[in-house]
Amino acid sequence: MKFENRTIQIVLNKSKNKSCYNEYSEIQNALHGKTMKIILSRDPNFYYKGMVKVQDFDRYSILQTITVECDVDPYKYDLTASNEDWLWDPFNFENGIINENTNKIKVTNKREVVIYGRRKKVVPVISCDNRMQLIFNGKTYNLSATKQKVLDLQICEGKNTLTFVGNGNVTIEYRGGSL
Repeated sequence: MKFENRTIQIVLNKSKNKSCYNEYSEIQNALHGKTMKIILSRDPNFYYKGMVKVQDFDRYSILQTITVECDVDPYKYDLTASNEDWLWDPFNFENGIINENTNKIKVTNKREVVIYGRRKKVVPVISCDNRMQLIFNGKTYNLSATKQKVLDLQICEGKNTLTFVGNGNVTIEYRGGSL
């Protein structure tokens, strides 16, 4: 199934003063036409990624109102990737996922790594400092000593077990996405 982009509107209110035109210009310069990460206070575990457009503002009301419209990807993304330290402050105990940190995992002969995926299927980036093999869903892939994507490998929703065979360090970069 293919999902369409979504639109997020953010309304900024401020008491009006003489410098409101300058502030509007500053907001436009900082945001308008840029692709950004948008973190909403009601959903701090995730960010949305997309193009920001600053709309015109209401010049005639008591409050200065500026509407910011964001054309974002259909998925919201985990704030932290699997190879980054997860954060306590925004963590949600109802829908949060804590994966094992996948930065520089030491592989001696054989090592299983479990990644719990979200709804969006993601091809992870795998970095190895030595050649080794990866077994995933019954298939074996040869990995070089470099940063690479195995396009046949997708982290799906639920439990995903990756088995590395060889010796060295491996890093898996995975960032989940949810609707």
